[in-house]
Amino acid sequence: MKNYLLLLLIPLIFIVYSFALKNADGPNYNYGMADPSYVYLLNSLTMSNLEGSGHTDHPGTPLQIAGAVILKTYFYISHEKDNITEDVIYRPEAYLRVFDHVLIFLNAIGLFISGLIIYFVFKNVMAGMIFQSIPFVSINILEVFSLIKTENFAFFFIILQIALIIKYIYDPDRDKKKYYLYISGLICGIILATKISFLCIVFLPLIVFPGFRQKMVFVITMISGFVISVVPVLSNMEYFINWISNLFFHSGRYGSGDASIINSSEFFRNILKIFSNEKFFVFSYLFLFGTSLFIFINRKKNKDIVSSGEIKLCIAVLFAMSIHILMVAKHYSSRYMFPALILSVPALFVSVNILYRIYFLKFGLRFFYAGMLSFLLLFGFYNGRKQLAKSNYIKSECSKLVEFLNTDYNGVSQVLTPGITSEKAALIFAYFYSPVKSRPALSKYIDQRFPGLYWYDVFNEKLILFNGKYESLNISDDKRPIIYRTTDENYNEAFIRNYEKLFKKSNLKLTKLFSNENGELIYKIE
Repeated sequence: MKNYLLLLLIPLIFIVYSFALKNADGPNYNYGMADPSYVYLLNSLTMSNLEGSGHTDHPGTPLQIAGAVILKTYFYISHEKDNITEDVIYRPEAYLRVFDHVLIFLNAIGLFISGLIIYFVFKNVMAGMIFQSIPFVSINILEVFSLIKTENFAFFFIILQIALIIKYIYDPDRDKKKYYLYISGLICGIILATKISFLCIVFLPLIVFPGFRQKMVFVITMISGFVISVVPVLSNMEYFINWISNLFFHSGRYGSGDASIINSSEFFRNILKIFSNEKFFVFSYLFLFGTSLFIFINRKKNKDIVSSGEIKLCIAVLFAMSIHILMVAKHYSSRYMFPALILSVPALFVSVNILYRIYFLKFGLRFFYAGMLSFLLLFGFYNGRKQLAKSNYIKSECSKLVEFLNTDYNGVSQVLTPGITSEKAALIFAYFYSPVKSRPALSKYIDQRFPGLYWYDVFNEKLILFNGKYESLNISDDKRPIIYRTTDENYNEAFIRNYEKLFKKSNLKLTKLFSNENGELIYKIE
């Protein structure tokens, strides 16, 4: 059997695990998952209808283009309604399931290809398998593979880019190296169009490619790839630019807060959080830092052992990890660390290869690779079990909520808010991120399927009846109780004020009926 066929093992494990994780998560409308899964579903739908996208924050366009193709293809293969918009509104989970499965297999293919690249560079199957262990080194990487989000889509391109850069350093064929400029440029253009905050990956080829001319070829190709990727939403680019500008020039999350680039006290607290929460990342980062410092100090002594390309690779990975730490420390959330976490394994791998050649040749490279691979697989097993347990627990709390509603409040009127466990809430939330010109058709089918939906927009403190017609509600205990569902009680007072004003009521109060460990709350309006 060919050795490289062993590189199928981890991608197959990845597929099985991702399916298990999706099952553990449950429906995409469970607590907190509708954002962004349903947002990308509806915008992929509008993209398939050639109506553009209303969600350009990241900007996320390549994912939505891929989604449009997936949705259209699935509609032709299997549909229950004659209109794709109606079919998606009536069967969102079916479309999301197919969407998710395509991304799972895409990433498994990416793992296999990148593993092959590393295998042919180092002529060692364990080297390829070490690289393939990347998805399992952090829970914050693992959790994305059951959701429709930019991280899940970009993973394929990021690991290919990293593998190609490593191959570029060790590829002896100089005539072929010019092709790396164009391939890397296109890949990085797609990565940036998927999520602009993945900028750190761009610094790998930008630092590694030699000479001003080659760097410029790469940059021009990257810009071209970015522009081509965002063509369907060019009309919304003003919103995207304003969004990015607010993120940069305001200290709060999502462009909120004071008009200052950095809140210094918050910035340093966030750096400590990063170093506290991502221990494997920190270990790899410090190990690479120490290795880079060592080879720089001893560069003359080791010039025949460590090539200038390898030194540049160390500097590039270290700089990419460092710049992303600084970016995330401005507005910290563990999920924002995604691209830098992917670099953890390459950082460790490159460092070990260099130090091995300097000090440990007599031990044999297989010994080091076997030790690294064993550790990464065991660590991945630990992370995998932990993430599955977390997902199962969240789903069980969602099930408690659904059971409570079905048992005690089945059929009552509900005022819905973002983030709650509800297919209705998921569709409404995503609706407000869809293109304005697509909303009449979307609202038609949403209201047709779920008539009389009440929605409280917590961001703008606005209570609406989704079909646009305000109607007085009967809040008597014995006839038709009204319940209010939320994930944040801080909005309760504002909600009551809006409710009283809209329906001309007074002295209303919220009585808590239910809460779960996810933080979901159900109140009765009295």
